Amino acid sequence: SDVNVFSGETYTYSVVAVKGNLGSSYENTYDIKFISLDTPELVSAEMTRKGIYVKWNTVSDAEGYILYRKTENTEWEEIADFKGKVKSYEDTTCQSGETYSYTVKAYNGEIESSCDYDGVSAMYLSIPKLKTASNATKGIKITWETVDGANSYIIGRKTSSTGWEKIAEVDDVDSYIDATAKAGTTYTYTVVSVCDDVKGFYDEDGITYKRLSKVTTESATNTESGVKITWKPVSKCSGYRVYRKTSGTDWEYLDTVSKKYSSFKDDTIKNGGKYIYTVRAIDGKYNSGYDRDGVTAKYVTTPKKVTLKNYYSNSVRVKWNKVDKAKEYLVYRKDTKNKKWVKLDEVTSTQFRDYETVNGRTYTY
Repeated sequence: SDVNVFSGETYTYSVVAVKGNLGSSYENTYDIKFISLDTPELVSAEMTRKGIYVKWNTVSDAEGYILYRKTENTEWEEIADFKGKVKSYEDTTCQSGETYSYTVKAYNGEIESSCDYDGVSAMYLSIPKLKTASNATKGIKITWETVDGANSYIIGRKTSSTGWEKIAEVDDVDSYIDATAKAGTTYTYTVVSVCDDVKGFYDEDGITYKRLSKVTTESATNTESGVKITWKPVSKCSGYRVYRKTSGTDWEYLDTVSKKYSSFKDDTIKNGGKYIYTVRAIDGKYNSGYDRDGVTAKYVTTPKKVTLKNYYSNSVRVKWNKVDKAKEYLVYRKDTKNKKWVKLDEVTSTQFRDYETVNGRTYTY
């Protein structure tokens, strides 16, 4: 065993068989190049957007490198073999929430170096996948898919004139309502997964939504040909969407109204029906929140074919057609002196006799 050799040098050896004073010839000689490979020095293992990036220093006389990986519950396994002076690798097969250790072995032909079995380690946390953004009653609500291994999430926000800023950190949940969002402003949101002191990366594109104030519905009243719904106007919107439902059914879309208006007449309803209405503000693809209780109206058809007849006793008889499902009728009057409608009576029949009249005065019923 010749220990007085240096890596990379070529040595010539010959073996002589000896018996007594006689020796064999020196014709058979052998050239041997001695290779000694140092253990590659590990530099770092760092999380990236796609996995974990491992770095090491190259060693002299190495033809290539073998990369090994393990977790807390697995043994070392080979995951990659490189030819040449390779000194880094991005492992994109990592699972979120796992901590991985890496080590490297150099080789030259059949000669292999030893490994640093302490290795270098890093945890991988995947980027939360953003799902939805929508206007809620108190702000903008964003949702995302939870990430294995994360125990909290950082919420980031930006506008067209600001960069990303942290606005909140929440426990292991899958939604957040930004109650600080201002009406009329468009925001972009992103989410970062966190495990103790380890932070992942975020979706650079994010998810965008415009804050629109919730519409307050005011009234739903019967008109001559339907139900009129009114609401308070909302600033920074392009229009409104009107929805309707009955007891036990879901909301159905009725129509879109220009931002110039704050009312809508529903003339597609049936006599005797009880209807609930609500309204959303819109601006392009963005919707506001809405009043879940809405406003309610029971539609009763306007009495038709009203006829009048004078009687000798200075009275007027008012008659009209029966309205299906009506329980009673309210009779109103105005005249040339009193121009406002005055309620005269509530009756269950389809006629009414007005005795409180003045000779020569014109009345409208």
